[in-house]
Amino acid sequence: MSRTGQRNIAIVIMTTGLSLLDSGFARGQGCLTWEKHLVAPDPGNGDAAMAYDSVRGVTVFFSVEETWEWDGTAWLQRRTAGPTWRYGHAMAFDARRGVTVLFGGRSAVGDTWEWDGSAWTLRATSGPSPRDRHAMAYDGARGVVVLFGGGYRDHLGYHRYDDTWEWDGQSWTLRSVAGPSPRSSHSMAYDSGRGVTVLHGGSVEGKAGYGSDTWEWDGQIWTLRTSFGPLPRQVQAMVYDSARDVTVLFVGLDDGGETWEWDGTAWTLRSNDQALSEFGYLMAYDSARSVSVLFGPSAWDTFFYSDGQTWEWDGTTWMLRGNTGPTWRYWHAMAYDSAHGVTVLFGGRSPAPGYLGDTWEWDGTTWSLSCVTGVPPRERHAMAYDGARSVVVLFGGMGLGVGHVAHCCPRDDTWEWEGESWTQRAASGPSARYAHAMAYDSVRQVTVLFGGYGRQDGELQCFSDTWEWDSITWTQRDAAGPTMRGNHAVAYDSARAVTVLFGGHGCDSQSGDSDLDDTWEWDGTAWTQRAAGGPRERSSHAMVYDDARGVTVLFGGTTGAGYPDELDDVWEWDGIMWTERVTRGPSARAEHSMAYDSAREATVVFGGYSVDRHTWELKNGVISADSDGDCDVDLFDISLFQRCYGEKPVSVECTQFDTDTTNEIDSADFSELHDAIMGPT
Repeated sequence: MSRTGQRNIAIVIMTTGLSLLDSGFARGQGCLTWEKHLVAPDPGNGDAAMAYDSVRGVTVFFSVEETWEWDGTAWLQRRTAGPTWRYGHAMAFDARRGVTVLFGGRSAVGDTWEWDGSAWTLRATSGPSPRDRHAMAYDGARGVVVLFGGGYRDHLGYHRYDDTWEWDGQSWTLRSVAGPSPRSSHSMAYDSGRGVTVLHGGSVEGKAGYGSDTWEWDGQIWTLRTSFGPLPRQVQAMVYDSARDVTVLFVGLDDGGETWEWDGTAWTLRSNDQALSEFGYLMAYDSARSVSVLFGPSAWDTFFYSDGQTWEWDGTTWMLRGNTGPTWRYWHAMAYDSAHGVTVLFGGRSPAPGYLGDTWEWDGTTWSLSCVTGVPPRERHAMAYDGARSVVVLFGGMGLGVGHVAHCCPRDDTWEWEGESWTQRAASGPSARYAHAMAYDSVRQVTVLFGGYGRQDGELQCFSDTWEWDSITWTQRDAAGPTMRGNHAVAYDSARAVTVLFGGHGCDSQSGDSDLDDTWEWDGTAWTQRAAGGPRERSSHAMVYDDARGVTVLFGGTTGAGYPDELDDVWEWDGIMWTERVTRGPSARAEHSMAYDSAREATVVFGGYSVDRHTWELKNGVISADSDGDCDVDLFDISLFQRCYGEKPVSVECTQFDTDTTNEIDSADFSELHDAIMGPT
């Protein structure tokens, strides 16, 4: 490897803003580490791009710095170096040369890249001026990628272009300035049947709202075909369906996604699907399977990220192909079903439709939708797994009342999940409540419940009662213990045969209206306060017991009066003291849920009030980048990697860095090192 290459690697590492001497990213043998499970791209804000690679039969997706491919069945992330961080770029597939062409994006980049299915190559830094929200399409008859419009932002505002450019694989050529008015966020697709590039709509310079005009480019001139058509939209997606010889336009709206088709003469509304509401979808046409692939949607704001879904349009119907897991939610509940080897998730709340009533199972690799009937939709319920009877027990929560009144009705029902369906078990027991906590005592074979909130005559009730469920009846255990509270967490320590409780939000004269930081243990007879220190005060956190390591694990939560602060810290309780474990992993969150998968020795985390929609697992792990085994990727490891970079074949000293086993230390291995330093993103 050249000295220049080594210097470039060093520069990339040092510009990531690291504190390398103590990154705290535990990855050696026996070191605590987070794993993020990605099953689809992050839809982001509708500013990603997609193009169909007809040579390899995959839809290519690029957003921010990630490259993904959809093969008609599943999404695969292609871990490789490529274009720098960006959004608002555009892509088109050059079928003659077998490459996906990418240009531009924000912030103010004007570079051209090509993806051949294995690697990204920077092809040009000159041509169209830097811009974002432009559109591109590949003209197969003339073998060029056509680009139109887009814009850029400066201190005076956002400015749009009306220029037309063409890329022949070697250079960009400015072709025309007459045609559509300056615009951004428009759509383009190449109609191979008529040999024209079709352009529709967009955000037009100097005009309130968006354009509804349709233009066509024949390689020489732009022609206005109609000023009327689908209602003006800013964010839309368009492809050409070569099997049916029509251009397909999709626009997501609050009340349903509209699908339009252009036959060269007129627009026709083909579908208005309620399942495809929202906005910010991407689209590409899969010519091998004759379907339009749709991916999205984007998010309305920073907090409420929608999950990416993959749909396909065959000219008649939209079919959901890649609903890759539970939708983003909070105030749900999870429990690990050891008999079936899966983590069970039920319910919760999302911005839309609100209360959820779906049951999902996670096997460590994929989520499966198991049931959508049985327990009425709800939030802030509690679940625990009864290992003696191999059932998940669910109690209470908050659900809809008559007339679908939000935040109306605490529940007092008990349900059990045996792996296929829910069965209601008890009609009496604890009073109706939500934000309580439960854990299963495997020694005494009872499910323990403590606290929570209720409502009476519209007023908040607070509880400090302890109940136990023996599979037949609920029994109240009359014992003094923790003060009234809700949004606390409990976990059962099977080694010491105690149920551990931490924190929550107080609601009585003793604790006041504040978050708590006390630790209690229930041995089946009495509560004992064990510690006043450790994690800071919090509520809406989650806890599990890691029986492989014999510790209770706490993650996240929220703290503070007024506008609360979410937390991302990990703590462990060994029965004597709390210890903070410094790890990089999920973003700060509250109202999430956790379960401990004893078969795989992994703590599973999903959801919560954060911008993260992924499934995370906390476990003891190993990373090859931690070459000295000190549970820290530091300057020693980076220095060794620099010496190893470019080796082929790989020496014994450098083997640990060859993460993709190609017998070469290359850019893919550098990506692994980068992730090890920065933590999962």
